[in-house]
Amino acid sequence: MVPREIRACANEDRLRSTPNLDRIAKAGMRFDNCFCTNSICTPSRAAILTGQYSNKNGVYTLNDRLDPNRNHVAKELQRGGYQTAMIGKWHLASDPTGFDYWNILPGQGVYHDPTFIKLGERKQYTGYCTDLIADFTLDWLKQRDPKKPFFAMCHHKAPHRPWEPGPKYKDLFNGQCVDKCPAGQQRNPANGMCVPIPASVWINRSAARSRSAI
Repeated sequence: MVPREIRACANEDRLRSTPNLDRIAKAGMRFDNCFCTNSICTPSRAAILTGQYSNKNGVYTLNDRLDPNRNHVAKELQRGGYQTAMIGKWHLASDPTGFDYWNILPGQGVYHDPTFIKLGERKQYTGYCTDLIADFTLDWLKQRDPKKPFFAMCHHKAPHRPWEPGPKYKDLFNGQCVDKCPAGQQRNPANGMCVPIPASVWINRSAARSRSAI
């Protein structure tokens, strides 16, 4: 089972049960028609923050740095009186700006016993990255001023490769059969996802079937 293939909210797949996500989707708001202007990790983060294309915000690749002086959504909300926080994977080379509180992974970070940078100071923690990011976010939410609006960005490292599950989920799907790919698709051995079968493969398979029938 590959994390990126898990579907939530749109079905009731027994194997890929996501009751908490389903509850949030039912009670909140879903973006069913959302578009990404740059899908690769770092440029995507910059685009989401700034609301700008890569040629405007200057972040084109995984190694590019977001200018800390550039305006973005957290700065606008902070100026409007919001409490702001950034927790988890930042991956924009510069330190976060526009956030009252930030606690981020250095670069990609790691899944097990990760180091975080909290307001400029590094500290290693014991535990699984996803759990720690969730706990740090909840801790911040609990200590914020409930009388003021807030904007919190909770950025998980998962499901970035290498796919290393936490101890409590390591054997979650043992003994269960993962459903087959739809017709016309096959498993990508690199990541386990269903992808369209190339036309050349279809032709070769058809030719092989024809020869075997002679």
